[in-house]
Amino acid sequence: MRRDRAAIPGGLAACASVRILVASCARLDPARKGVVVTLPVGPAEARDDGLFRPSLPEGIDVGTFRSPWRPMSLAVAGFFGGLLAAGALFAMNWSRLDQPQAARRCALLTAGFAVLTVVVVAALIVSGTARPDDQDLWRNLRLGQRVLAVVFGLWQAREQEPRFRMYVAAGREPAAALLPSLGAIALSIAAEFLLILIAAAVAVMLGAKP
Repeated sequence: MRRDRAAIPGGLAACASVRILVASCARLDPARKGVVVTLPVGPAEARDDGLFRPSLPEGIDVGTFRSPWRPMSLAVAGFFGGLLAAGALFAMNWSRLDQPQAARRCALLTAGFAVLTVVVVAALIVSGTARPDDQDLWRNLRLGQRVLAVVFGLWQAREQEPRFRMYVAAGREPAAALLPSLGAIALSIAAEFLLILIAAAVAVMLGAKP
């Protein structure tokens, strides 16, 4: 009995110490009007996994962002729609992330790819390597274009991810990318056939047999 009674003050003291420690580590959150316990990050938690690594300079105002889309969703759309769809979606998303210069660069890259496609297809037709009705060749060209779209989409998604994470960390919801992605995919497929027709017309103008 004496040992149990002697242990009671020690237990109360331990509980009081725990309460003081929790109170000292707690901070008030005005948005939630409650107490949030924050613990220091030790070496085990300080892994370089991207979430804790500062990727942007301080002072970025996410209030200037206009409901960006998830970058990886746009990369998936690029896989199905090709490089034209990926370029258009990522250019618009750069604008939503308040990066007009990056949006212009992305749009210029996409336009440059369209011009390059016309030049390459016209050169193949003029040289006699391909014909406008050669379905196997066009299928292979579309496959190679999809591979380029995947590489381009992953690159752009990596570039946009830090700003998008900051937007989400501020408690804001991203916009849904499904309908814009479907529209971009449909327009990109139509644009691919249009570019092939333009290339064929250019090849005929250059002296290729129709």
